[in-house]
Amino acid sequence: MPSRIKRACSNLVNDPQRLWTIGLAALPNLILFFALPPIWNYIDSYVTLNTTLDLIPHHPPVYPYLAKIMRETFGGVNDASVWAMIVFQHVLAVWSVYYLVTAFESLAIRGWLVSIGAVAASFHVYSHGIFTEGVAGPLLFFVVGAMLRVALVGPNRHNIQAYYLAALFCVLTRHALAVLLMGLPVLLVLVGSLTRNLYVYRQRFIWAVVAGLLVLIVSSLVTRTACFFIGTDPTSILGRAGVYRMQSLDWSGLKPQEKEALIAAVESRLSGPIERAAVRIMIEEPNPWAGPYLAIERLLKEKGQKQNVDEVMNAVYSAFLRTAGAPLIHRILADAAGYYGPFNFRFYPEASAVQSVQAYQRDDHMKKVMGRLSVVQHVDLDRYRNLGRLMDFLPLDRVAGWHLVILTLGLLVLGLAAGLLPAGQSALIITLLITSAVYALFNSLATITIWRYVSPTQALVVLSFGLAIAFMISNFTAARTAAGDNRSGSGRPERG
Repeated sequence: MPSRIKRACSNLVNDPQRLWTIGLAALPNLILFFALPPIWNYIDSYVTLNTTLDLIPHHPPVYPYLAKIMRETFGGVNDASVWAMIVFQHVLAVWSVYYLVTAFESLAIRGWLVSIGAVAASFHVYSHGIFTEGVAGPLLFFVVGAMLRVALVGPNRHNIQAYYLAALFCVLTRHALAVLLMGLPVLLVLVGSLTRNLYVYRQRFIWAVVAGLLVLIVSSLVTRTACFFIGTDPTSILGRAGVYRMQSLDWSGLKPQEKEALIAAVESRLSGPIERAAVRIMIEEPNPWAGPYLAIERLLKEKGQKQNVDEVMNAVYSAFLRTAGAPLIHRILADAAGYYGPFNFRFYPEASAVQSVQAYQRDDHMKKVMGRLSVVQHVDLDRYRNLGRLMDFLPLDRVAGWHLVILTLGLLVLGLAAGLLPAGQSALIITLLITSAVYALFNSLATITIWRYVSPTQALVVLSFGLAIAFMISNFTAARTAAGDNRSGSGRPERG
């Protein structure tokens, strides 16, 4: 092993382009690391993630266990364990960007994709705090990097293994990222259609779907095993997350008879009296995360029932999704206009300035945990606010996601017309856009829309735009080089 490490270091030192690429990939993270104090958004989640495993299966096992490893390694919840987690996330982010950009040989294109990757990852802000996105975001880059290699060189064994390994860890970090498992099958179908070689790619598509199902089975088994060992209930808590979506509807904008008719329609889809009674509780009970759950738990005790609270809430939310119709669609579209728009980086430092103060006003447990962290006790709130305001000068903060979708589609048409986008590359761009749309729909149906939740959609859209430009520049440069070689009579064959 030491000789292998020594050989790897020797190869790295003797490869200036690789050193430059690592430097480029690390630059955005280094700037953020030294410019911004740790991000403290959603402190209640931070406290739970960093003190207990009880949020499994709400959070899949990877992040809670990583936090457990850090606090056991560094002697509990303290500055060292927090900084260790942040450093780990930054290193993972740099590695994922490096993996993505090294699919290209040109250092200039690698530099372009590093900058695009920084935008796609919201300038790596999630790496700088205790967020599941701090691990899930880089894993998404690994998935896209594997798909990029499939598009460029074909579905060989190494690329397929990299794709499914990254996808497995994605699902074990955030449930919603299971949507990424559609990426490879869609890519293979599109390549087969564009190359008119559907028979071969149909077989690959079937194997890709089977492999994706195996990933879902394995992730479910891992989560259930973790629940067994820590003594938590493995039942899905989609209903608990769905409460936010139910309460997000513009109920005040509905006429009383319209509201009652909608509630009655949802109740008509449910067979049990507890489920029917839970409909109004999930819509009207304050404190969406804990309030409805505790109210339904009390109701079950009063009625002497032994039903699982999460099973009740899941049944109600399923009925709600099948019933809500126009009010739900209107709410989803309103969210899309508000959140799938500007890349709102400044939200995180500005909100941290507020939540760092509010944390001490929540409850005794939170005060006790956060009180151990000097990085919170001595935080400079003005520094957060000023850094947040700096982002007002970035034009990207005013670019809407749909602007980039239109630009990407325009580049796709232009590239196809000019012969600068082969089948695999065109298929990848289309696949990323389709996957981003499906993820946005899935997230909108599962719960409310907030900046963290839509980050995978924004990342996929930005990466599709960046890769479209990278493909066209790379192919144009290769074509010019080949034409020059032919004119000079070099006789070297054109690269495919």
